[in-house]
Amino acid sequence: MIRLESVIVLGTIAALTLLTGTAHAMAETPEEIESIESLQNWVHEQGYNYTVGENWITDLPPGDQDSLCGYRPPERPEEPLPENLTLISEREGVGPTAESDTPLEVPSRYDAMALGYVTPVKDQGGCGSCWIFAATADLESTLAIRESNLPDISEQELGDCSIWRTDAGYNWCNGGDELMTTNHFTIYGASEESCHPYRGTPGSCSDCPILKNVNNWRMITGANGESQLEVIKRAILDYGPVYSTIYANNVFYAYKSGVYEDWSPKNPNHAIQIIGWDDTLSHSHGRGAWLIKNSWGREWGSSGPYPGCAWVAYGSANLGDYTNAIVSYSEPGETIFHHDEYGWREWGITKSSGAVSFTPTKNLTLTAIDFWTESNCNYEISIFDKINDEGNGTYTFTSQLGTSINGTANESGYYSIPLGTPIPLRAGDEFIVQINFSCGYIPIEYWRSSWLPDWETHAEFSNKSYYSSDGRNFYSAKPYDIGIRARAREFEASISGMNFNDLNSNGIRDRGEPGLAGWQIVLKNSTNLTIARTTTDEDGNYTFHSLSKGVYTLSVILKDGWRQTCPAEGEYTIVINESKNNISGINFGNRELPHEPVPLLTPLSIIVLIGAGMVTGVRGIKRYKTL
Repeated sequence: MIRLESVIVLGTIAALTLLTGTAHAMAETPEEIESIESLQNWVHEQGYNYTVGENWITDLPPGDQDSLCGYRPPERPEEPLPENLTLISEREGVGPTAESDTPLEVPSRYDAMALGYVTPVKDQGGCGSCWIFAATADLESTLAIRESNLPDISEQELGDCSIWRTDAGYNWCNGGDELMTTNHFTIYGASEESCHPYRGTPGSCSDCPILKNVNNWRMITGANGESQLEVIKRAILDYGPVYSTIYANNVFYAYKSGVYEDWSPKNPNHAIQIIGWDDTLSHSHGRGAWLIKNSWGREWGSSGPYPGCAWVAYGSANLGDYTNAIVSYSEPGETIFHHDEYGWREWGITKSSGAVSFTPTKNLTLTAIDFWTESNCNYEISIFDKINDEGNGTYTFTSQLGTSINGTANESGYYSIPLGTPIPLRAGDEFIVQINFSCGYIPIEYWRSSWLPDWETHAEFSNKSYYSSDGRNFYSAKPYDIGIRARAREFEASISGMNFNDLNSNGIRDRGEPGLAGWQIVLKNSTNLTIARTTTDEDGNYTFHSLSKGVYTLSVILKDGWRQTCPAEGEYTIVINESKNNISGINFGNRELPHEPVPLLTPLSIIVLIGAGMVTGVRGIKRYKTL
């Protein structure tokens, strides 16, 4: 006979077992598990082989933990889209492998930290600024590789000086992405941590001295980056450690050691740096893992490959999505002409040609043309000196400076194309940059994101952007500014001289010989291309300003009825270098030809002309030129 007490006990045990089993069954995702012990049990039950433990992040309330993950993946806006606009890139595959001249052999293991290419792990604190830390880590590694030192870039300055903060008042602790950081790096640049130390809360821009300015940046992968292993590896070998993204949850918050893995199909929410890989490390889905550097301090991942770093299984946690890389940088001191203050957000006008005009406020030398673009796009860059208003809202560009530049953008991103021969710019003289794109769209400054300030409120049209369908007839791009920019530098080199009236034709300017006003002097580069023209002033003087180092040819355009006397060769060849950068006295001599009197026709001449049938009648004596 079964006692009632036994029935109650057994029933209680069964109920507890059922509740426990139900609770466990309900905890299908790690986000529903709170204690470290339960998280570790969950990890083991999945067949994973990594450990978790307490750290400063696991001590935070769940909402504060999630706020650390500030990466914002691209959004597809609701239809309808504005007329003639397209969201250029869905970023499902933004380009081929990195742009290497010769394919590199990909090793089975790579560790940029061990090679000295990675700066120490930083701590973003309770601010969702991972997207900024991943960008500064990327630039720091690029500098470490090329300059053999470990710089410390200021995250605070990047956040506080970004136009999203200074103009739109955006709280960068609420998150961001690589397009925001790249826009700031390419227009302004990066500064050192010592000038503006990290506080972990938005503040005011300190206008620190610029350390470097980024001039080339590439998108390596899109939303399927977790599967593009070889592409990412080759990019790291070509460019160095890269900015990338991962999906982070409460198991990731508690990571301590081993090969982390999580196969939930959720969008990335956290930005990190990929600094290496190891194809031999095993996990539940096979072999191979990425080595990542996080920005949560050294307490996180304290027993990992390096404190603050982790191994993450290939293909897991969507690691590798939206991978991008800084390719090159320039020294400070450049003027970046631009109208797209907020940069590119992957939108474009569905036209084939774009153009922008700029007016320098001082004499400069134009050295490069910058633009945003999608992958696999051919481009043709031309620079002009004159805008013509053809009426009916149509504009054309003439007086080309230099020669056109053609190329192909294999990867999406930001490109800076150096000019073969720099072009001198004069203060107040407008110039136009035209780019023909084979992609069928033009990059513009436009966005429609739920988490960003409104485009309509903050973007200001410059009235200096144009589009065309045929590359010849252009129209105002209002209300959109086009993502084409120009780089220029100050250089004190100049060539000056006089065009004078050589009254005695001796090829030397003697006392009393006046200058000749209104004559054109032509400047050509070493390939015989005209890069500038100027007109002599009322005293016959001329100057070419802001010239770069190189070899130049100067000539004068001869006017009818004049003969050139100086130089004897007809033109000058001038070399500008560090020691010869302000060259004067390059004079041109010209002498007006004498006016020959036309002789009167003699009776004999008239008879000859009449006999030849050339004169049919003579009334009085007129002036005819004899043959």
